[in-house]
Amino acid sequence: MPSQENEELVRRLVDEVVNRRNPDALDELAEGQFAKLALRWISPFRSSFPDFRMEIVQFVAEDDKVVGHFKCSGTHRGDWLGFPPTGRRFENVDEI
Repeated sequence: MPSQENEELVRRLVDEVVNRRNPDALDELAEGQFAKLALRWISPFRSSFPDFRMEIVQFVAEDDKVVGHFKCSGTHRGDWLGFPPTGRRFENVDEI
């Protein structure tokens, strides 16, 4: 798959599955192990940070690899890795 198509795939994953909270869109975007891993990460994160959002800052795509720079925001409203909810909000956290 060309790098531009891979970049679009990751963009749709972030926009549709993460930000629009539509895990069913994953059925269109991925299958197999990748889809399972994506849901395994997204589901508990969404429970702990229900208003979580990812803003795409930049992509670098080459061949079958895509690296993304994101700004993330959300509020800790559910248990996360054994830590009870704090109600604290984080804004514009850099993620690569």
